[in-house]
Amino acid sequence: MVDDDLSVRRLVSVQLGLAGHEVHIAEDGPAALLAISSIEPDLVVLDVRMPEMNGWQVLKALRAQPAYEQLPVLMLTAAAESSEVELSYALGASAVIGKPYDGDRLAQMVETLILQSHVLN
Repeated sequence: MVDDDLSVRRLVSVQLGLAGHEVHIAEDGPAALLAISSIEPDLVVLDVRMPEMNGWQVLKALRAQPAYEQLPVLMLTAAAESSEVELSYALGASAVIGKPYDGDRLAQMVETLILQSHVLN
C-alpha cells in the first residue's frame, strides 16, 4: 500500500488485513520501489497524487522492469477524472478505484486481481 496520507495507509492496511491479507506500507514512490523489490508482493495498491514521485511514475518504473510487468497494480486515487483513469490504464494499471472508496469493494478487487494474477502465472 503506497500513499502519502498516513490515515489512508492505516485505513487500507486495516481493511485489507481484516480480509486476510498481509499488508506492507510505503509513504512515497521511492520507498515503494525499494519495498517492492525486497518484498515481492502479490499486488500493489498505489495512490496517484504523491510528492516527489507520483503514482504514474511508480507504475511506469514497475512496468519497465520485466519482473514486474505482470504485477497487479490497483490505483486508489482521488484523481478519478476520466482522462486520469485512462492514463492509469494506458500506463499498465490493473484497476482504478476512486477515493472515497468502499472498503468491501477494495478488498474484493484486491482478491480478484490476486486470483487473476495467479491463474495467468
